[in-house]
Amino acid sequence: MKPLTLMDEEEVYGLFNNDLVLQSYPVKPIDTREQTPAFIRRITTDGCWSWKITPLEGSDLIGICSLHHLDEVNKTIEIGGTLLPQYWGKGVMGSAFEIIIERAQMDFKVEKVIGRTLSSNIQAIQLVKKLGFELVSAGGSETVLAKPLV
Repeated sequence: MKPLTLMDEEEVYGLFNNDLVLQSYPVKPIDTREQTPAFIRRITTDGCWSWKITPLEGSDLIGICSLHHLDEVNKTIEIGGTLLPQYWGKGVMGSAFEIIIERAQMDFKVEKVIGRTLSSNIQAIQLVKKLGFELVSAGGSETVLAKPLV
């Protein structure tokens, strides 16, 4: 994994315009190619850290994972990620999440990582549960899970 940059614009646009990927989002994150640089800046600055996920061999972006909404008072941070459908169910996102959870604990001294997803995103819910996240709330369209780190 490497930090996401503006050099990844074309691949990020493709990722967030994949019909299967978009099923996990209540609103399309990027409507036009011209919006992609602003989107990348938003998810890589001002308390957001994002990495591109690449295959072991190669440098093509196959997904991204992020840490955001650092709460230094409550020592929490949120985690998120998106992966191209052909890599779903292969352990890729789980491995990426393990790496950035460790980074969150070491770099930001957080005591809890929070995951939010659409309640209909069963695959994401199952993934974070495998990583030790526990259900916090499931109301309406959003499910919130948390993983204590201490």
